[in-house]
Amino acid sequence: MKYNLQSQYYSDFNTIDVNRLPGRSYFIPYASRAEQEGVPLTEKRYRSSLVKCLNGNWDFKYYNDPKDLPLALDTDSVEFDTIDVPSVWQYRGYSHPMYLNVRYPFAYNPPNIPTTEPVGRYFSAMDGFKTAPADEMNHVGLYRTFFDVKDTSKRHVVSFLGVCSCIEVHLNGQFVGYSEESHNTAEFNLTPYIHEGSNEMVCIVRRWCNGTYLECQDMFRNNGIFRDVLLRITDINDVWDLDFKTRCLGEAYSADVTAYIADNEPVKFTLEGNGISQSLEAKAIEGQAKVCFQDLDVIEWNAENPVLYDLYIETRYSCTHQRVGFKHIDVKGNLYLFNDHRIKFKGVNHHDTDARNGYCMTAKEIERDLLVCKKFNIDTIRTSHYAPDPLLIELAAELGIYIVDEVDIETHGVFAMKLPPSYNRISNDSRWRTHYLSRTQRHYLRDKLLSTPIIMWSLGNESGGGCNTDATYNYFKSVSDIPVHYESEIYTRRKAYDIASRMYPPVKELHE
Repeated sequence: MKYNLQSQYYSDFNTIDVNRLPGRSYFIPYASRAEQEGVPLTEKRYRSSLVKCLNGNWDFKYYNDPKDLPLALDTDSVEFDTIDVPSVWQYRGYSHPMYLNVRYPFAYNPPNIPTTEPVGRYFSAMDGFKTAPADEMNHVGLYRTFFDVKDTSKRHVVSFLGVCSCIEVHLNGQFVGYSEESHNTAEFNLTPYIHEGSNEMVCIVRRWCNGTYLECQDMFRNNGIFRDVLLRITDINDVWDLDFKTRCLGEAYSADVTAYIADNEPVKFTLEGNGISQSLEAKAIEGQAKVCFQDLDVIEWNAENPVLYDLYIETRYSCTHQRVGFKHIDVKGNLYLFNDHRIKFKGVNHHDTDARNGYCMTAKEIERDLLVCKKFNIDTIRTSHYAPDPLLIELAAELGIYIVDEVDIETHGVFAMKLPPSYNRISNDSRWRTHYLSRTQRHYLRDKLLSTPIIMWSLGNESGGGCNTDATYNYFKSVSDIPVHYESEIYTRRKAYDIASRMYPPVKELHE
């Protein structure tokens, strides 16, 4: 099948996405309440009849030199290898793992990136010399898979839970869309492009894009489709998004629940557990069905006693089950109060990483990491420095682990250049504001339904500060009452955010 690959969105600073669906909550719908009963959390996304997991062996062609990628692609003439999805190509024999801490993997010249030429030797003030190797290229991975469609009247949405650094999606010879931001979900509506029977999906993944300037984290740099790929097959009138927000009203709580669904569709909301069993019904008006559970005498969630309740959202087409908890947080002066109590968090930074598979972690491996944390009395995880697989947050709620949920923004390579005003060069450059806000908004929207264990939103890491971090802080404050943390506030002395932290303090300061 033939495809036109002429687009250069990956190097177009003004293009963050094309035809990517708006951000929304992560959830897994089932055909009925009975279908999802007894399904373990680690298998939830793989057992629904409304969600087809596209993981497995995909056709793959690796282009070390991006100029070798044919702009007029005929998949019938490509000599494909095979690669397992999810995975990263550096751990499958293509290219090599690269570890970087502070500097960028190419010459600092934002928003420009290497496109078809080698990066060359480039200057890094921190290293004090022109950095090698000079022959690094912006490699490209060409992916292909097939899936069957039985009913073209259903809404077919493909969800990529993680792709580095960007993805361009094509289906049956037609361009579908483009997305940046490696560690957040990218969804595309495939409905206009599908047909009954076998469908061919082709994806172009590039090593670097403009967004790479915001992903300069201290870690091994990997590339590929590294998290699950899900095909969601639902009725076009069914639930698209969900909200769940709690309020502490003295001795009792209330819970506001919203289902975003077609007008006049009836929705049944049920909250159960620990002596509570309530059901409310509503019909959608202007695309929203809303209810409020009131006067709830609940057991508050915390790490020592992670009590959760069962929330069911049932429509004529599906049932979504979500485990939810109740908590409230206050920041009074220099005190952080969790459920009205002073608290000390004993935590670690957590990267989604595996010795054999890089960024790619299975559900069981994520669960293993959290169980190790509990075993060693670690009660808090900072998702350094990006949104984790959403399963990690769901498991944290079940096991009793607090989450500092961090946005996928780090511009540490600016610091390596030692150029005034150093750290703030991107974070205080208003041209990047749309990029910062896009990442922050989609981060919140993905995790809002999972927020039970989230004790702080984090604006990112080691990026200086300025108008862009101010904008992301203001966004969080407009949508959530969870406090906002930012590591680099301590260096910018902005005093604008809820919680400041100090990375790498000297031992003397710790004693003081």
